[in-house]
Parts: sequence; C-alpha cells; structure tokens
Amino acid sequence: MSEVLYVASKPNHVNRVVLYAKNKIIEINDSLSSIEKRHKNLFRSHKGFVINLMSVSYFDIRLNRVYFDVENQIWCPLSVRKKQNFKKAWQRINGLN
Repeated sequence: MSEVLYVASKPNHVNRVVLYAKNKIIEINDSLSSIEKRHKNLFRSHKGFVINLMSVSYFDIRLNRVYFDVENQIWCPLSVRKKQNFKKAWQRINGLN
C-alpha cells in the first residue's frame, strides 16, 4: 500500500477500478467502497476516487485538488463537501494536530 497513490473507478464498468501506484497502473475487479473499508489510510476524496493519505504531498483547497508529486502533475479532485474531513484525516495520518 505504500506505493499506491490513488484508486479511481472505471467509467461505465461495474466493480472495475484502476489502481495508480508510483510506477504502475493496474486495473482490478473491486469497488471503491470495498477498497476504502479494507485500508485505514485511504480516503474517499470524490465519488470516483479513493486516495492514499500517506502519498499526498500537497493539497490546494481553493482548486479542490490533492497532489501526489512535487511537480503537481499527478492529482485527484477533492469534493467541496469532503474538504474539512479530508484536512482532519490528513492531519491525523501525518501526526499534525
């Protein structure tokens, strides 16, 4: 799980997701909710995305984006309704209170 950046649902496919890791992209049969329940470091940032809180390098609350690299090229959307819960979960995982 330390290599995983995020998991995205595959449009128009039931129970099919794409796992994005640091050096791999893997398509698997599973659901986002099932994956999120099995791993405590994952957070549902948007209806089609589950992110690994340990892999987040930066987040922009104004643009509603979570970034995974220092160049800000790899990102996922952050739902407006999930901003506050994301900040709390990210701070908890990273030991910032």
